[in-house]
Amino acid sequence: MYQYFKKCALFVLCGLVLLSACRKAEMGRDLFFDPLDGSGPAAGSPAWRVPPSGFEDHPEYGRVFAIETEWFGENFPWAGDTSWTCYRAEIEILPCGGNWVGLDYYVQEDGLSAFDISFMTHDTTRAVVLESAQVIGGYKHGISSWKLWPVSQESPVTVRDQWIRFRIDVCGEFANAYVNDMEHPVYTIYDVPYAKGGVQLSSLGPGKAYLRNFRVKALPENTLQPVLKDPWEAARDKPVIRKWTVTRPQEPEFGSESLPDKLNGPDILWTEAVPDGRGVVNCGALFPGRNKSGTVFARTILGSDREQVKKAWVTYTDRCTVWCNGKIVFRGPRRGWNDPEANHDCRLKPDQFEFGLPLKAGDNTILLRSQVTENWGWGFWMRTE
Repeated sequence: MYQYFKKCALFVLCGLVLLSACRKAEMGRDLFFDPLDGSGPAAGSPAWRVPPSGFEDHPEYGRVFAIETEWFGENFPWAGDTSWTCYRAEIEILPCGGNWVGLDYYVQEDGLSAFDISFMTHDTTRAVVLESAQVIGGYKHGISSWKLWPVSQESPVTVRDQWIRFRIDVCGEFANAYVNDMEHPVYTIYDVPYAKGGVQLSSLGPGKAYLRNFRVKALPENTLQPVLKDPWEAARDKPVIRKWTVTRPQEPEFGSESLPDKLNGPDILWTEAVPDGRGVVNCGALFPGRNKSGTVFARTILGSDREQVKKAWVTYTDRCTVWCNGKIVFRGPRRGWNDPEANHDCRLKPDQFEFGLPLKAGDNTILLRSQVTENWGWGFWMRTE
């Protein structure tokens, strides 16, 4: 019996060693490498889907790739396909001032939809603040939903005129981003809307940056874990409203003063809105053709066992009004980066605005008006006590 268990233990140990070796081999497998010196991808790497252009002969760094855009660029270099799921993307970046620069990951087959992570180094502090956004339809004509995701949990300080080593590990609905040689990430991104796709070099100007040594490595499945605290963690287990139907986008002033009579008419089409893991409804992703100007109404039903006033919380982009059983219960302040009369702190934050819902016994109809006024993201979130 002893010999039997000894053989079993040896078999298990050999299996674990083999599994570990396979994982290490998978971790070390290059999916793509290009030094970005004009020589092209390394042997064995796939070709660029959109090749880089704009190499410069730098007096100190030799031939390097220079990326320079106005506010909305297009045709950024990208590589990979939907066979890329869990991976590590690494690159060296030398910002020359002004622009947000970084990587788009999980780039979809259209080459225009992805999830972006980028940073800007400010000349005064050189503090790196990372931001995320979903991009649909490309930067120039599509949406970039910066307001829907929080900024990085940490802001490391970099050295002026030195290359920044930037890395992101992605798998599933989250990613960990690293700057230089820090052992822990400066940003853990949650609720990534894609789970596979290529990688793209990107910049949102105006400004210029140099890039070199772009590498993508495969990561073993189910080995990556989020590291930094989720800013939305405390709100996830609370009674977030997740069942919404929304209208098609209407003209911007639709319902700005009162509930329109036509809201219940046959000309208004309602569609189900599926929120993300937080409960955020991304209207820009629902209606990418109307990401700069327009209004939707969202509807949900809340049941109550008695007449009561229940607390509720909402966060939103741009403008928002809430009705309960036909009566206004919340009209939020204007929020927007480009609106001179608005609060410029306009990212979504859980439990940002509190108000009361006067409920009757039975079913109660909640209507939320959401208006977008600028191209930086469009959405809302709401919960009750």
